[in-house]
Amino acid sequence: MVGIARGCTFMGGRTRRNATAAEGSLVGPASGPEDAWIAAIDCPRIAAALGEHAEVLQQSLSGRTAREIGGGTKAGERRTVKAQDAALTALARLAA
Repeated sequence: MVGIARGCTFMGGRTRRNATAAEGSLVGPASGPEDAWIAAIDCPRIAAALGEHAEVLQQSLSGRTAREIGGGTKAGERRTVKAQDAALTALARLAA
């Protein structure tokens, strides 16, 4: 057997797909009501603390590209990327 390091063994095998998992999701049950309740409590507080950064984060998390958020132009895309960076910095400061 060929290994990457001395004494290692290959433990590969066939994996089976979880039929109940949604595409791209983690395997396991959703917490549902608990997540909604926590979001209802935390979201307004976090949005207020982030101020102007909350909107760009919300749009980014909704799946829109930087170009779409910036109005479809290359310059708008660049401004959006800078705004996203600033928003993530603000979020990191808030979490610390």
